[in-house]
Amino acid sequence: MSTEGGDGKGQRNVGLLVVVLVLVGVSWRIRNRTVVDDGLRNAQHRIAQNVSAKNNFVTEERHDTVANTATAELNSTSNDSNATIPTHLTASSTVPIENSEVISPGNNIRTREVNLPTKVQSEAATATEEPGNSIERMESDIIRDLQRRMQPRNLQLEPQGTLTPTKNDALYTTSAPITTEKDPLVYVPSRQFFHLHHMKTGGTSLGTVINCALRRLRQNLSPNQRLSYYSLSECNPMGYTRCMNTVNNSCRHDMAKSAVMTFCAPLSAVNSLDWSEADAITMLRDPVDRVWSMYRFQTKSCYKCRNLTEIYADIDKDSALSKAYGGVCLPQLVNHLTTNLLSNASSNMSDTDRLENALSNMRNRFSVVGLLEQHNTSVAMFEHVFPWLAETIPGSTDKCVFPHANGSPKNNRCGPNNTHWDLPSHPDAVTRQVIIEHNRLDIQLYEAAKQQFELQKSTLGWAESESQQGR
Repeated sequence: MSTEGGDGKGQRNVGLLVVVLVLVGVSWRIRNRTVVDDGLRNAQHRIAQNVSAKNNFVTEERHDTVANTATAELNSTSNDSNATIPTHLTASSTVPIENSEVISPGNNIRTREVNLPTKVQSEAATATEEPGNSIERMESDIIRDLQRRMQPRNLQLEPQGTLTPTKNDALYTTSAPITTEKDPLVYVPSRQFFHLHHMKTGGTSLGTVINCALRRLRQNLSPNQRLSYYSLSECNPMGYTRCMNTVNNSCRHDMAKSAVMTFCAPLSAVNSLDWSEADAITMLRDPVDRVWSMYRFQTKSCYKCRNLTEIYADIDKDSALSKAYGGVCLPQLVNHLTTNLLSNASSNMSDTDRLENALSNMRNRFSVVGLLEQHNTSVAMFEHVFPWLAETIPGSTDKCVFPHANGSPKNNRCGPNNTHWDLPSHPDAVTRQVIIEHNRLDIQLYEAAKQQFELQKSTLGWAESESQQGR
């Protein structure tokens, strides 16, 4: 009996030892993951707050040698004096480029892009170096990735093949006649660049600049060359649905031959339509201001002249009345930016997964993320990375100026006898709080976007510039 009792006690001791070892292992893994996550956040925060952070990673000798070489090579391929940092901004010395490979015009660089969060976490989990060194390496990786994405490049205009003319080809030229079957059209390489347009973020104004820039480029094309542009928008629900759901729809053919596109649609649509490898830009806006601007813009046609707080109450109750708004109206009011930046349209994602996916795409998918509240600096970044978007370019007298387009109507017809209901420029405190409660994911996304914007300025070596009031 004593022997059996002793064996039982020994077995219990062994069992307790195993449980302790398992708990220690789990605790170590949790602690290690926490250190990695905190390290990544600290790295992003440090370089966002310090525009000279890049000097921690490169020597002055490499700075001078690589920067001078890369700048000379980029200038030789650009043929555009506006590829330098605009004169209305204060610039520090040229950004050191770790990899001096020159990106040829139109050459997509996202095929070589690193998913930084995954890569950093994987390497840090196995690293044996000191925590401080690991954070510095994270900082270096983030800056180098942005340097590579933000290297200036123009559209590639050399022909890639021929296409039989269609009735829509007249849209893609300013003066050249439509050629015949015997003289086929020659299209520049397709799927080079797109603008992801979120409603009421200055996207219509940016689209005006893009169209102006394309008209300038077409002036130097031969009569049978085509530089095609196409726009796909959710604001045309029937056309958008047909294009997304019908493989042989004419829109697919138009997109396939287009070099440049505007998607007023989710990023998931971009991916499903084979534009995921193109260079991309986007402009974001403070979520509260964006929602209020959308409400003022479509007070009658979308929101039936009802108070915004009442509309949110309908959304919360999922009442039949909420469905009467229809179309794209209601989705604009609830975390629209986050939804637009998702890789896929799955409705089964948790809020945490949705935000994580949108953050990853915002940080890694775009060559430039602009902020409407920093309008002048954002436009300067677009022009620097894509010189063909500059206000002026050599060889053309045309100016492509960023306008104030698509403002709120002067008469929203929501007052007595279809007169104007005068809404303030900003929501009152109660309405603001309701907007915040329904857009918490967008608010977190926008805070991260502001941090990303500072990283972009740091990467370019630009000093602080005056913020501009959003439009």
